[in-house]
Amino acid sequence: MSASLPEPELELGATSAPAIVSGGLWTLLSRVLPQAQLLVLSIVVARYLGPDEMGRQSYIAFVALACVQAATAGLPGAVSRFVGELLGSRKGGQALSIYRLTRRVEALGSVLVLAVLVGAAFLGSTPRSAWILAGISAALAVLQAVPAALLMGAQRWRQALTEGTDAGEDIIAWLEANRAADVASCVIHNDFRFDNVVLNPADPLRIIGVLDWELATVGDPWMDLGSSLAYWVQADDDATFQAFRLQPSNGPGMLTRHEVVAYYAERTGRRIDDFRFYEIFGLFRLMVIIQQIYRRFALGQTTNPRFKGFGQAAAYMGQRCRKLMEQSR
Repeated sequence: MSASLPEPELELGATSAPAIVSGGLWTLLSRVLPQAQLLVLSIVVARYLGPDEMGRQSYIAFVALACVQAATAGLPGAVSRFVGELLGSRKGGQALSIYRLTRRVEALGSVLVLAVLVGAAFLGSTPRSAWILAGISAALAVLQAVPAALLMGAQRWRQALTEGTDAGEDIIAWLEANRAADVASCVIHNDFRFDNVVLNPADPLRIIGVLDWELATVGDPWMDLGSSLAYWVQADDDATFQAFRLQPSNGPGMLTRHEVVAYYAERTGRRIDDFRFYEIFGLFRLMVIIQQIYRRFALGQTTNPRFKGFGQAAAYMGQRCRKLMEQSR
């Protein structure tokens, strides 16, 4: 994106060095604590069993870790993600409700983990005290997973904010209210654009390779097109959007965004009456990416001068979303 975009004033407001350090420490703690618990368990049990029983100790530790993984079942990662999104859309009440629900689920999970490992001790697994200690440690690991995830989710959103950030609450609400039904499920690239394709030198209209598959997933193919068109700057776009251009999509003979959608629908046989949901989602997704980059620049984590205007660039993407939201079908 061009450095010619207006340069925002760097007023970080409530963002402070203590807050950044505190957030970083909580993130570190959430990652280190489970491993530390397992390490303590391993040392204590190994000292109790002695060198000849290390195989037994490893087995107990493996069972305890497996129980923790089964009990948490991916909930901490989901909580972190949704809490960050809900706080970003100023829905703290919903974030708290999710936290409370998952906290109850994990409390039940910790009880089950404790029961399984302590039950193994009383059913004859030896040494009994090692199994009981494993049960207590594993139960504690399950209990702390969701609170740590809550803190990480809050930190994710706080880290992406700068003073005056457009939280996009109305955009998020519009997307929720106008969510399109999935038309199909297939492998989607999630970052398909000119930068990520390799063209045949002898026949530039033929793609011979697609790069950067790290965001690939299974989803609605229209979502892939919406994300791609967020980067598609056409010849009649305003000067500000022209400054975003990274590919020759505005050159003579290039299709407009509307023509790309029509061509895609014709080639795939998938009819679409209103593409706005996918286009707005793609623009809002890019808005979040730009804001995250600008946040790093504002904190001095990157010094690339082309990122100076990204605060205003993110705000501009929000404006584009709102213009599309106001259009009728």
